[in-house]
Amino acid sequence: MRDIKTFARAFLIVLGAVSLSWVGFAVPPFGMAATKNEVTARLLADDRFKPGALRESLAVFTGRAKWFPEYSKITRAEALMKIRIAEESIRSIDLQEAGTEKVHAKASILSSLASNPGDAYLWLALYSTQLLSEGFDSEAISYLDTSYFLGPMEGWIAIRRNRLALAAFPMLDESLQAKVVSEFCALVSSEFIDAAVFNFVGVGWQQRNRLLQGISQIHILPRTLFAKRLANEAVSISIPGVSIDERFWR
Repeated sequence: MRDIKTFARAFLIVLGAVSLSWVGFAVPPFGMAATKNEVTARLLADDRFKPGALRESLAVFTGRAKWFPEYSKITRAEALMKIRIAEESIRSIDLQEAGTEKVHAKASILSSLASNPGDAYLWLALYSTQLLSEGFDSEAISYLDTSYFLGPMEGWIAIRRNRLALAAFPMLDESLQAKVVSEFCALVSSEFIDAAVFNFVGVGWQQRNRLLQGISQIHILPRTLFAKRLANEAVSISIPGVSIDERFWR
């Protein structure tokens, strides 16, 4: 009987040690997943971070083994953080640091795309980073085109992508230009009016006739909302099928 009790006690001790070891192994990845999700969501929402906060968060993810849970999402979070760091470094006076951060951002995006090849947002980010590091070229255009191919109807991506694409509109081929115009029309049709107006009066102003021709085919209600918003911004322009009168200024 004493031997049985001794064995049982030893077994429980071993079981407890194994359980604690599992918790010690499992908790960091789960905690890291929560941090990853929070940081990713804030970056995609264009939230601001305190100075140094992103670098501290990045240190949590860097060097994690590929067998960690949700490794592909970890690499995505790393890429998003490095993109933001590179963007912020451009505003600094240290040109060497800015150049280094752009290189790191591009490498991180490529690494993430290796495990997330269908991520339309990362292809758009690669396009943007390519512009910062190498300038506009055929390689950059291919990244933009891939983003359209993989995520043609993703509204939250379209808001950012349409602005970047309109800025380069004259340098795009006809097929890609058509996608940019269709995307702009989709923004208006889906009533992302603020974003559409911002793009229209900004980087899209030189293409206004073609954009207006495009939205002439969508429903009258979002077209009217678009026209009213432009009128409120004191932009005097005729929107196809919409009659502007004094009610727009109320």
